[in-house]
Amino acid sequence: QRFTYVVPFSDTDLRGSNLVNFRDYQTRSKSYAAFTQVSWKPAAIDGLEVTGGLRYTHDKKELAQANYYNGAALAPGLGKNSWNNLSWLGSVTYRFSPEVLAYARVSTAYRAGGFDAGGSGVPSGYDPEKVISYEVGLKTDLLDRRLRINLSGYITNYKDLQISQFTAGSNGGGTRTVNAGKVTFTGFEAEVTAMLTDFLTL
Repeated sequence: QRFTYVVPFSDTDLRGSNLVNFRDYQTRSKSYAAFTQVSWKPAAIDGLEVTGGLRYTHDKKELAQANYYNGAALAPGLGKNSWNNLSWLGSVTYRFSPEVLAYARVSTAYRAGGFDAGGSGVPSGYDPEKVISYEVGLKTDLLDRRLRINLSGYITNYKDLQISQFTAGSNGGGTRTVNAGKVTFTGFEAEVTAMLTDFLTL
């Protein structure tokens, strides 16, 4: 990055100075995962299906940096960390008829932490993001499959949500990744498809 500073020496004498920032870094990332999912349809309750799943994840990240500011080397830094996570899923579906199905699902998810390059010394790091989501819904195919109505509602709770944050500085602005704490998203979704004629779908 090159920044030019203009310094007025007089009303008619303006002089510029170029300051150059050079960012040199290497990053390594490894991720391993194993997962399984099982569904069960009890014979005693026709139309019911229960599903459970597990996912184990191991992430490892490393960032080595040696940055320069206007030709002068900044203090080198090395950041490395690893994270383990076990996420799970549970859902229940019930088919009232071949045309109508209701479901409820609870699931968790995870995104690994990491590091932002820049500056001097040890790179700034951020924590993993975790989420738990609740969803219920209804799926229907009515009138000989000429009318489809799908409804769903959800609540999603985030912990340590990862967001990009603008940072201002004397040498210009930048961005870094930070954890925003706890965040909740709620919503409702409705989808309706109607085949009015053989040639017209709304």
